[in-house]
Amino acid sequence: MHFVQLKSQKIYRDRNIRNPIGLLLMTVPEFFTGSAVRDLRAQKRREEEQCRELQEQQRKYWKEVADNATTPPEERELALKFLAEIE
Repeated sequence: MHFVQLKSQKIYRDRNIRNPIGLLLMTVPEFFTGSAVRDLRAQKRREEEQCRELQEQQRKYWKEVADNATTPPEERELALKFLAEIE
């Protein structure tokens, strides 16, 4: 689906194309002959890893805020709320 959307966006912008469905049918399979699928999967893995790292950083931050004795009570409650949503 990713490759169809990628190609269809280009086709949509080019008003000189008379048969957009035919062009999609002819060009999308080209993505599956090279490394495009492998590259897309690697990109998705990197994005997922970055997301997990960001979530872990947020969890650590809010845990520190919640555990800090000098944190005002309303901020501590907010931190605990965020921690509950993250976990």
